[in-house]
Parts: sequence; C-alpha cells; structure tokens
Amino acid sequence: MIVIHSLIVLTVLAFLVLLFINPRMFTLLTVFVTLFQFDWFVRYYHAPAVLNRATLVFVGLLGLRLLIHFLLKRPRIRYEHGLLSPLLLLAVYFTFLTLISNLYNEERLLLGFFSLRYYLIGFILTLSIYLYLPEYLTLEKFKYMLTLIALFQLPASAIKYHAATSGHYTLDSVSGTFGGYGELVICQVVALGIVLSDRFILKKNTLPFINAYLLCILLITPLLLSKSRSASIFVIVIMIFVLIYSLFKRKNLVSALKQMFSSSLIGVIFCLLFYLFFWKAGNYDIEKQFDPDFVYDYYMHPPTLDSERLRAGADPRMGRFRAITTAWEYINDDAVHRILGYGAGTASEASFLGLNGSHYQAAGPLAGIARNQYSKVIIEFGLIGIFGFIAFFYTIKKRVRHIPENASEAGTVFTILVFSLLILSSYSLTLESYFTCFMLAYFIATAHSELQTSG
Repeated sequence: MIVIHSLIVLTVLAFLVLLFINPRMFTLLTVFVTLFQFDWFVRYYHAPAVLNRATLVFVGLLGLRLLIHFLLKRPRIRYEHGLLSPLLLLAVYFTFLTLISNLYNEERLLLGFFSLRYYLIGFILTLSIYLYLPEYLTLEKFKYMLTLIALFQLPASAIKYHAATSGHYTLDSVSGTFGGYGELVICQVVALGIVLSDRFILKKNTLPFINAYLLCILLITPLLLSKSRSASIFVIVIMIFVLIYSLFKRKNLVSALKQMFSSSLIGVIFCLLFYLFFWKAGNYDIEKQFDPDFVYDYYMHPPTLDSERLRAGADPRMGRFRAITTAWEYINDDAVHRILGYGAGTASEASFLGLNGSHYQAAGPLAGIARNQYSKVIIEFGLIGIFGFIAFFYTIKKRVRHIPENASEAGTVFTILVFSLLILSSYSLTLESYFTCFMLAYFIATAHSELQTSG
C-alpha cells in the first residue's frame, strides 16, 4: 500500500513539473477544474474530501507559476489605459481595506485574507489567460466559449438530476458542472443574455450550429431540472432587460415588434414548462405562491430562533432581502462601522482553517447573515467597500468604450455581465464563485487584449 501511495505521489509531482514547464497547458487545466468542480462527487460518491480544494490548489500553483514567469522573463504588460490596472488597483484597495478594518475591529487577519481568495483567484486567472492563452482573446470567442459552457450544463444537470432523484435530492444537487447551484444560475442567465443580445442586436446566432431561440430553451432547461422558483424570475428579468436594451440600440419599430414576439414566446414556453415540471408536479398552491404577502414573507422573513420550530424542520436562515436590511442595521450602529464595516471575513466561515467570523452567527445559530453578495459586502466592508466595487466596474465600462472596432459589442456584453451580477447578487454570493472569477477574468483579459492590439 505504501508503494502504491508513493507511486501516486511521484506521478502527481511529475505531472505538476510538466505543467510548470508548459504554462499554457497549466492554465487550460486550471480553467477546467474551475468550471468542472468535484464537490458533488465528495458529497454523494464518497470521493476524498481533498477534491473540494482541487480548484483552490490549482489556482494557487498557477499563481506561483505566474510569479516565476514575472521574475524570470519580466514580461512587458501595458497597464496604462487598459483593463489590468483597475484589476490590480482593486486587489490593492481591498488588501489595505482588510488591514485597516480588521485591525480596527480586532477581526482575525488570517480569516480576512482567506475571505479575499476569490479576488486573488480572479487576478491570477486574468493574467494567466492574458499571457498564456492569447489565441482565445477575441470577443467572438469569449461569447462562443461562455455559451458553449452553459450549453454543456444541460447533460451535466441531467446526469445529476437522475442521480439525485434516486434518493439524494436536494435543491442544490442539480448544479451542472459546478459545486453549487448559484454558479449554475449565474452561468445560464449570463449566457441567455448574450444569446438574446446577439439575436436581437446583431441578428446572428452566438453558436452558428444552432438556432438562437432553440438554444435559449436548452439553456433554461438545467434551471427547470433544479426546480428553483427564484431562477425562473431571473430568466424573465434578463429577457425583459435584453429586449429593452436592444430597443434602445436599434431603434427600429418593426424589429422591436419581432423581438417582442420572440422573447414573449420563449417566456411563455419557459413558464409553461416550469408550471408542468414544477408547480403542478409538486402540488403547489399557485395562488398562495404568487400572493404578495407570501412573497414578501419569503424574502423578508427573520431568522428562525425558536428551538421547537427548528426541531420541526423550519429553515433557520433569514430571507435574502432581510439579510441585506439586517447587515445595514449592523453597520449603522456608528459612523466608523458605516464606513469600514466589521472587517473581511466577519460574516464568513473558513472550515478549511477552523475559523468563523465574529458576525458569522450574529443573527442566530445557522441564520447566515451572508445570504447574498450585498449583505456580505455591506457588513464586511461598509460604504467604502461598496464604493470600491462601483468604481471598479465603472472604470472597466468606461475603458471598454475605447475599443475602436468592437466598443459597442463589448459594451453590450459587459452591460449584460454587470446587470446579471446586480440582480443575482441579491440571491447568492456572486463574487465568491469560481465561475464568476473565470467569467470576469476572461472578459477583462479579452477586452484588454483588444485595447492593446488596437492601440
């Protein structure tokens, strides 16, 4: 047995050495484990728990390879007027903010920097994609690859659905190739927006081998398999947004009517499938589900603290919108907290380090104030953290406009990305997602490449 383990270790080390020699393959493999995660195999097939950390390990090693590249080759990268400088400034900004806020609040610095790992992952992926995968850095390929990834979620979700319904079913089981359901929602909503914008504005199919409207149905099917009501809302919202946005871009009445009919038809088909597959099959009281009081209570209900209700199976977590208002109430206790928040990691759990933030269970056991990205940013970074993100995305948007040939198309794609993150940040931790890191990294690397090429 010892011999076998030694051979495995030696094989892995030899493989990593080869990857270090070939950074392009290393980057491709890291992107692969970013998009195809192994958490589900650990949960349901008793795979080694270390697989949960596979993505983090690969990104860390890629970061080391990147550091070696800069030390040895000293590549010339133009940061001025590009999109890499805002990314670098964002990393520096939140590093200093973490130092100041965590020291003031006496929050653990180790937990704070660990909670920033997704921002570091995004930075590493951006530089690696830009340096080692230049052949993929066109806006056309970005849209093509992102849509292809979303399309692949259909067979992956079907496999997970089949396995989960055999007795293991939970809501986040059907998550495509990702470790969590939130990443699947982000992927499908963004891809749906891109496909519809290409169809409505550019009059073309994003994937040339399939009709855009048929592709839309295929893209929303994984969300149907997951049976999430919230996802259905985001699908309708992104369709309406792209429709309105395309009307402003084209300003053509006949085209607008055609688009309205097409998007309405997709919406009707989606709602019909959702009704047959979810509402009717689950015997849900539709009148109650759409009652304004019920909807308000669902999103605004306080955390369940009563022990008897917890034993009866009540959900202990507060509603997602309630988490935002609660986080705001916490930072409003004094002016410093309003500005700085309570420190990075204060609402986080780091099981890997065996640490919990001081506000991780502030609203009650298992209540989870970090229910979504808004509530987490508010309580951890306060107003200055919100300002940092706004300044970052505004700067990216402004610089994308300077791409001579594809400024309008790049601006449309970035608008869809940001709008999707805005609406989905009330639902999940969008910026603490491997897929979001990859998506933003790929777009920023692509846009920066096109800027430098044209410059």
